[in-house]
Amino acid sequence: MLLTMRALTRAARALSYATAVALDRAQRGPDEAARKSAHERASLLTPVAKAFSTDIGNEVASLGVQVHGGMGYIEETGAAQYYRDARIAAIYEGTNGIQAIDLVTRKLPLAGGATVLAYIGELKRTAQAVNASNDPDFGWTGVRLKDATDALERATHWLLGSQRNDVAAALDDRLPDDCVRVSAAHPSTADLGPMFGTLSVEKLPVEQAA
Repeated sequence: MLLTMRALTRAARALSYATAVALDRAQRGPDEAARKSAHERASLLTPVAKAFSTDIGNEVASLGVQVHGGMGYIEETGAAQYYRDARIAAIYEGTNGIQAIDLVTRKLPLAGGATVLAYIGELKRTAQAVNASNDPDFGWTGVRLKDATDALERATHWLLGSQRNDVAAALDDRLPDDCVRVSAAHPSTADLGPMFGTLSVEKLPVEQAA
């Protein structure tokens, strides 16, 4: 559980750093085209960074209570206080359901979908580089990352198509099976449905995502 807490925290931190880099480049890029591209990247990543990081904060704080066992549930250890403090972040930042609506209806369609697909392309090239390295220290990382990015790409295409034709379908929390199905030939990759948890949204009117 401690390693899970550390891995999730690092993932949230890395996503936040990537968003911050895009924000900086949007202000200080060498030319207008670079600044525009960075601004679109920052716009895409902002709702993801907010929702993912705050959800992960809740999960990690909950694991912290679990690590302490029964003592984690009482006030003396302080773990329960962290859990309560983390819970408000997912409300302050949107709420996260609003962040999901913003992502699907406004950020995925940026530049006709080119912004998100370019980012997915970068992720896929990273997976290819990991696989090409043949470094045994990576273990299954490259294969799992490829499966995850392929699933993300399928889900993104489906959401872009649904968003154009039926916003209500795009905001539904049920993606088609072929969007999340990945290879089960290696451990822990049979179902990547949870990776799309930030898209599980309340059915609020779209105008509330503004």
